Amino acid sequence: MRIHLRPLLLAAAAAVLAGPVQAQSFVAEYPAVEGSDARYLREWLIETGRVERLATWLNGWIRMPRRVTLRMVECPSSDIRWNGEEHTVEMCYRMITRLYGIAEGRDSLVEAATGAHYFVTLHGVAHGIIEELNLPVGVDPEAAVDELSALLLIAASRNPENPAFVVGGVTALQAADPGWGNWVYARTHGLGPERFQNVACLVYGSNSERFASLRTSGLVPQGARQRCRTAALRSMDVWSRRLGRYLRTG
Repeated sequence: MRIHLRPLLLAAAAAVLAGPVQAQSFVAEYPAVEGSDARYLREWLIETGRVERLATWLNGWIRMPRRVTLRMVECPSSDIRWNGEEHTVEMCYRMITRLYGIAEGRDSLVEAATGAHYFVTLHGVAHGIIEELNLPVGVDPEAAVDELSALLLIAASRNPENPAFVVGGVTALQAADPGWGNWVYARTHGLGPERFQNVACLVYGSNSERFASLRTSGLVPQGARQRCRTAALRSMDVWSRRLGRYLRTG
């Protein structure tokens, strides 16, 4: 499979994640691969610098006690997972291939695939941060990861349209692929439409004017402003206390 997406994705990648260079808590890594699709994607990612931009932004946002690797890997399933033994977020090339395979060249779904890829990547990073810092997550670890993913999305969004682009991308691909629930990643993390509504609600509630597009696009229901604001304030308070001494920025 060949993905000719450079013109569509370079601007989006730069807009979603950018930041000053800091001491390297996070680093990108591209081990050698064998398959032709993985080789193509490896070259594409190195050329576009998407993973490096994510690492640079994370380094400007949080200070980790040890180095964490964002590693692109060749694996048989569509997955992004935390490898605690190696302090590594492992991101499968097959995830990229499958997300853009759903799009089949349709511009609206190509953009949706880009947004979805950012979200699942941030979700994997959130797992890594929680486990690496040994943070308390209560009885529902995936809900805690969702909340931290929303916080990452808020913190990374210089453009207020980006949350709608990212969360809406996942929602669009779920609707376009009836088999979404059978993906290894979806089964492992229990990702369903209601989960993304919760993420959208938290982002919207953090600043309903800045992120108004989440409501106007239908990702957040009409009349949910106060409920989302209450949930967002609670979540931000909890996570600011959990992460406080590690954060480089507010």
